Amino acid sequence: KEAYTAAERLIWVIAALVFVFAAHELAHALTASVLCGCKIQIKLMKDPVGIPALASLFPENVGRGKKIAIYLAPLLLLTVVPTLILVFAWRHLFLFYIAMLNCVGAYFDIIDILILLSGGNE
Repeated sequence: KEAYTAAERLIWVIAALVFVFAAHELAHALTASVLCGCKIQIKLMKDPVGIPALASLFPENVGRGKKIAIYLAPLLLLTVVPTLILVFAWRHLFLFYIAMLNCVGAYFDIIDILILLSGGNE
C-alpha cells in the first residue's frame, strides 16, 4: 500500500486521541488512589460548547494540595517524566520525541490538513 488515505489518517488521529485522553484520565485516577485512597469516576461529559470529552470526578473532600497533585499528575507522568528520560537517551530518539511534541502543538493544523485532504473546505 502506498500511503494512508485521508479517512485512514483521520481514524489514526482519533485512535491516538482516544488513547491519550484515556491515559490522561487514568493518570488522575492512579494519583488519587495513591494520595488519598479515593476512587475517581471517569465519565464522558460535554464541555460548555457541547463537545464530548472524558472527565475525572473525585470527592469534594479531597484537600487542596492533593487536588493540585491530582490535576498535575498527567502533565508530570505523561510529559515531564518521559521528556527527562529521553533527555538522557540516545540523541536521535530525543529529537524524534521533540518532533512528536510539536505534532501535539500543531494538532489543529494537522486536523485542518486532514480535512483538506479528504476534500472538505475547498
